[in-house]
Amino acid sequence: MERRYEIINSGECLMAKQTRDDRVLRDDRVLAFLKSHDTINFFEGLYQCGTSRLPAAIWNLRHKRKLNIHKEMRPHTNQFGDTERIAYYKLIN
Repeated sequence: MERRYEIINSGECLMAKQTRDDRVLRDDRVLAFLKSHDTINFFEGLYQCGTSRLPAAIWNLRHKRKLNIHKEMRPHTNQFGDTERIAYYKLIN
């Protein structure tokens, strides 16, 4: 079964709408965000793409769609002043 996608603009990020049944799949939202922005992290995945399972979406894009996505851990200071490391994902062409 061949999937067909239509790219639509929904304000903050481009969305990929699956034309078969008009649903936008999680992996398609993450891929559209990666194509329109340089990187994506957990917070962008949650607030911009509506998924709390960003690593699962990245795994699907890497293994099922055979895309080259690089992960980089960057330091982030939280609201309590503690430094944490956050994963940033980047689509490599």
